[in-house]
Amino acid sequence: MEVLLSPESFTYEFIARPYGVYPYHCHVDPIADHINRGLYGVMIIDPKESRSEMTEFVMTMNAYDMNYDQEGPSVIPSMDEIYSEDSEIEDERDNEIYTVNGKAFDYIMNPISIETGKSYQIYLVNMVEFDLVNSFHLHGNMFKYIVAGTDESPDFLTDVITLGQGDRGILEFKYDYPGKYMFHAHVTEFTDLGWMGFFMSRSNDCLFFPIL
Repeated sequence: MEVLLSPESFTYEFIARPYGVYPYHCHVDPIADHINRGLYGVMIIDPKESRSEMTEFVMTMNAYDMNYDQEGPSVIPSMDEIYSEDSEIEDERDNEIYTVNGKAFDYIMNPISIETGKSYQIYLVNMVEFDLVNSFHLHGNMFKYIVAGTDESPDFLTDVITLGQGDRGILEFKYDYPGKYMFHAHVTEFTDLGWMGFFMSRSNDCLFFPIL
């Protein structure tokens, strides 16, 4: 992996397989800082025979360390310093904001509109740094989950999924009843700091929307 200086560029050429959901990100030190500041993305490779046709969303779970607390040493420490019990090196970092697709609380203020009885897919990717796990919980419903999107059949049925750093998958779900349904991380701190939203399931036959 070569380091590119501005305005250098490089073109990757590869065979798109196996199909699935893939994160990509900067691999130049400090890697965690670069990811935390947004140098990443999502690549989706579809199978040759398309999946069942349905509306698709991409949800990238991310977070921001806004004050860059404890930036770490100004020089690279030796291995002895890293593993020494007397080491003064501090690498604890804390995020102050947690989001989906980069905007805290955005889907609270602007719920995602969906149709009652219609099936949907979410390509879910966890790109949070400085926290070992993240999660996705759907209210009032269960969803089918395909780990990494590398199969066409669901691996299991659930209403909450826990993901490590870089983990990803495909959620498939539909709501049979109209209403305002919450989705959020199943870590209270994350929800308090921005990681939550709503689906607004609408039906032309119903003007009353319960909140679940």
